[in-house]
Amino acid sequence: MDHLPKVNHPYNPIRISCLSSEDYHGGSFHNYDERQGWTSERLENENLRQDAVTFLQTWLYFGTLSEVMGFHVPKSDFIRGADNQKWITTKRLPAYFRRWKDEVASSPQADRKDRHQKSEEIVNFVARKITAPDRTSVASISQMLGPELELSIAVLLFELHNSMVKIYREFRPETNLGYSLLLDNSHTRLLKSRFPGSCPSLVSRLGQRLQVTSMYYASLLSPPSITVNHKRCTENSCVVESLDTSTYLTAHLQSGCSCEHIHVNFVDLFVPILSEMIPLISIEDHGNGLHLKVIPFVDKAETPYVAISHVWSDGLGNPRENSLPECQLRALQQRVVEANSKGQGYFWMDTLCVPRQPPEARKMAIGQMGDIYQQAETVLVLDAELAGSTKECDVEEILMRITRSRWLTRLWTFQEAVKAKRLVFQFLEGPIDVNCFEDIIRQKVGYDEPRRDSVLIEAISFWIAFRVLGGCKTGQLHKFGLLCQQAGWRSTSCAEDEPICLANMLDLDTKLLLETHGSDRMRLFWSLQREIPTAILFEPGQRLQADGFRWAHSSLLNTRLDEDYNLSLSLNTAYVEPQGLITHCPGFFLSLSGKVVNDRVRFKHESEPKWYVMGRDDDMTSDDWMKTIGPDFKSPVLILKNAVRDQVHTDGILTSHQKQESQTVFVRYVCRVILVEEGSYAGRLGIPVLDVQEEGSEAFGKPTASDQRWCIS
Repeated sequence: MDHLPKVNHPYNPIRISCLSSEDYHGGSFHNYDERQGWTSERLENENLRQDAVTFLQTWLYFGTLSEVMGFHVPKSDFIRGADNQKWITTKRLPAYFRRWKDEVASSPQADRKDRHQKSEEIVNFVARKITAPDRTSVASISQMLGPELELSIAVLLFELHNSMVKIYREFRPETNLGYSLLLDNSHTRLLKSRFPGSCPSLVSRLGQRLQVTSMYYASLLSPPSITVNHKRCTENSCVVESLDTSTYLTAHLQSGCSCEHIHVNFVDLFVPILSEMIPLISIEDHGNGLHLKVIPFVDKAETPYVAISHVWSDGLGNPRENSLPECQLRALQQRVVEANSKGQGYFWMDTLCVPRQPPEARKMAIGQMGDIYQQAETVLVLDAELAGSTKECDVEEILMRITRSRWLTRLWTFQEAVKAKRLVFQFLEGPIDVNCFEDIIRQKVGYDEPRRDSVLIEAISFWIAFRVLGGCKTGQLHKFGLLCQQAGWRSTSCAEDEPICLANMLDLDTKLLLETHGSDRMRLFWSLQREIPTAILFEPGQRLQADGFRWAHSSLLNTRLDEDYNLSLSLNTAYVEPQGLITHCPGFFLSLSGKVVNDRVRFKHESEPKWYVMGRDDDMTSDDWMKTIGPDFKSPVLILKNAVRDQVHTDGILTSHQKQESQTVFVRYVCRVILVEEGSYAGRLGIPVLDVQEEGSEAFGKPTASDQRWCIS
């Protein structure tokens, strides 16, 4: 996998042995194993295991290369080393991508369509072979290959698919290959194990954000230099980030330092806050120690300032008073001056500028947060791990280090970056303005550099999100969709902070939110939205229990929203009203007199010879599902994200019918479901049809109009 961008001092790079001793002979790819005498019985024969693995590499790696590109690819171009030890090399992969692109571009339209269809079929076929669930007969292929060989094939598949999408740009791919390659299997478990010292929740979030190639690249970066105990952390939460203010200790610059804390005068801090002005800090040294002077922000010309963005777990917070150790302040002053393009030393930092008491002053200061970061000349990111990392490396490595930083996983810092006009990251040798990479990125992203393309695009995705969400020309609906997606892999120590941060990024007035507490705060956040993408209705996650808002997520954090979320904006726009969410979608009025088998309901189209299977979402336990759709469930209505077509599945929500007024059907949200049309599973995934029909059981579905108007409470 040496076609990837260079990493300084890579951590434990994986070298893939070349076991293949024969050339790939071509012919029909899908039954190549049988044509070469490798029946399923021979493949599973323990005595032939080494020979079987050798064959599988020839077929699924080298054969895939030639068949997907549509021309013979010499195996010798992908091998290095001596006879006694040969390794796979992918250095020449970019050159073959360019040849592939040129050949396709010069071929007739009909040929391009045929080549695209064949290439996509082969890529998906191989992906199923190496990621098939354990219950199927082909699971032994994954077991025989082992995690490293499986990873090499997965990376090749993604790189081929990534280039294929661009080369055949007029044809839209039918499946999300990247998602299937990141399901729980041996190569993804291998990738997650390659982040020693990192929090499991951070690694899990990286797995949600990055495709297989970028995930491997991220694992090549050196482990964290700062030792933190994450033994009690899980994939869903970081104990270290869940700060206990009663035991929190503000860190000194060096271990063993005992210099005094320098305090901000409370009265000086309180006066500008009461006047709805931004209090800035200027560090002064009169020879007898440091002094923190509070200066009200006037305008960018007179007092250009730096707003500090940091995570408290790095030790720069203080839950008891507005102070920091003198050693930290001296380092902070130098970094602020270096980061400020005007060379000034004015700065704002929550630790020093948000009063701990009284509550009224603290509430006013928090209400200023959006404006504070928006007005700043520069927003300086202080992340302990980044500050200890060199910037003397390729742009991909710098950006990927930011991508895997703890700073990027926090909701408050996300808001601060979105508001920033100029975002600067502190590295070992000094600050880096990510905007300076824009020209380099534009040159590297494209057909001419496919080897860098996938890694660079994913490494820069955080910056693109900041630009889009902070852009004044971005529509509110588009902003909301992207915000929901980005918030899904971030966290905050205080649940009540979430709606405040989200509202700030959407430029909403937070005064009412600050006066509200508990789950009412999130309900109020939703009520402040005039319109939202209908797609969010079908996304997983816990819901509110308030009347009129049972459809609404109680939190957008730690959820995995559709990675093509903003593409869903074309689906529909939904309107938030006090009585419920107004939208237009297809659906079924259901008559569920039949029995439930294996957590599924099978029903027949009322007027067409079609059968559907409706299954519970993973968010709901089997027991809760059985209770939900039991005999007491009255007037069930199924609302669908899309019309049912020949596809893998359709997301939906199960509701109960309340009433109908004119053309609007009023329903009450119950739970999220998945719908499958029988026959499509077998056609797409090559697995058995979900047959849950029982003698004497009948359930029917009466379809609604494709643009049925709903009010979902």
